[in-house]
Amino acid sequence: MMELADNFFKTGYQLYGEPHSKFLPFYPLLIALVHQIFQLNFVDSARLLNLVISSLMPVLLLSWYGKSSFGFLPGVLSALLFSFSGFDLLFSSYAENTTLLGFLTLSGFLLFKRNRIFFSGLVLGLAGLTRPEGLLALFCVILFLIKSWRKIAVLLFGYFLVNSPWLVWTWIKFGAPGATSYLFEFFFQEHTGLNFFSDLFRIVGPVALTLAVVGWFTLAKSDRLLTGLYFLFYAILHCWWWWGHYRFNAPLVWMLFLWAGGGIYYIFELIKKRKPRLSGLVWALLILALGEQLVLGVIFTKKTLATSPDPIMEAFEVLKKERTGKIISTKALLGKFEYGIDPMNLIKLKPELHPNQFVLEKVLKEDARWFIWSSDMLQQYDFFNFLSQGDDRKVVVEFQNQKYLLSYELDQVFKKADNFAYIYHLSVEKIKF
Repeated sequence: MMELADNFFKTGYQLYGEPHSKFLPFYPLLIALVHQIFQLNFVDSARLLNLVISSLMPVLLLSWYGKSSFGFLPGVLSALLFSFSGFDLLFSSYAENTTLLGFLTLSGFLLFKRNRIFFSGLVLGLAGLTRPEGLLALFCVILFLIKSWRKIAVLLFGYFLVNSPWLVWTWIKFGAPGATSYLFEFFFQEHTGLNFFSDLFRIVGPVALTLAVVGWFTLAKSDRLLTGLYFLFYAILHCWWWWGHYRFNAPLVWMLFLWAGGGIYYIFELIKKRKPRLSGLVWALLILALGEQLVLGVIFTKKTLATSPDPIMEAFEVLKKERTGKIISTKALLGKFEYGIDPMNLIKLKPELHPNQFVLEKVLKEDARWFIWSSDMLQQYDFFNFLSQGDDRKVVVEFQNQKYLLSYELDQVFKKADNFAYIYHLSVEKIKF
């Protein structure tokens, strides 16, 4: 994502000098814009972007109930629960695109709810340019409008008005509109089963989940069907998809908080009518729900930090401050070597050339001087497992009919939990015959 953002206004949407279609372009474009405006590094630009988006979420939650018969109070309660969510506090500072996806999806639904069909299509089009799951939101709205072809035409016009440049570009470059391999990965990788739902339970908590279920039943029928369909389709997709990372829960967590505010309000009104003397219990329930979010946030943050991936960003920051020369990392290399062209063979990891040849070419042509090996690559990818012990290594590599001795000299080691990042200094010598 960061390299795509870096290249966006320089060489176009490319990765390692080649056109790229796996990761959709809207999030890298926003990162590049924030970088240009505020002159932050790309990771900090992504974090700032996510923090701004997360800060705007309570406005959407308030707006959802603004013109309902309930008034603003359910929206206030939803926004309050969201503000106390440890999940949001943690992932709003991550450089990831599901925060943007959740915001755009809920914005598109809100515009549709207000009968702004064209603008709903525009915003859902941006969601579709953020992650493939944005198509699910469009599909839900189309199902809802199935008897009104005119409105569907207006919705799709707005959607494709935003998406058409990307579709045309990928058709020209790759021979297929869209051309993102993610659409194939969803179905050709292992599924995570019900772990997705158990993760959702641990993130939101039993009290908030119960309130969300109550709140969903109290929504207007149209809102209930629209948000319920999206929740169902998204959850089913991620039960199948092999990545079980917590961040993929973000759009559903926000939907649950939207429902939970209505649930608290409904219980309050019910008790107020039937047992006014017990109204204080509603305040106790609200405090319990907010406390649950704080406790889960602490637990979730500790667990995430303890089991987080390698300390590769720390290694990057040290290198940028203390050293000169281009930096290569195993994570970056995955962008070139992780997937083959045939979607049926995604799991087989067919590289276009040997990784050592790629590193050698970077050293010779681009003055690459540093290589970061991250230990979380050890189990999944074996390209550089010969570096996993943290020792110096020398390998003979042939490039353009000339043999070279490529040296990986250990410089520093960074440790976080059970994961390591090794910094190697790169050097090359010609082998004379």
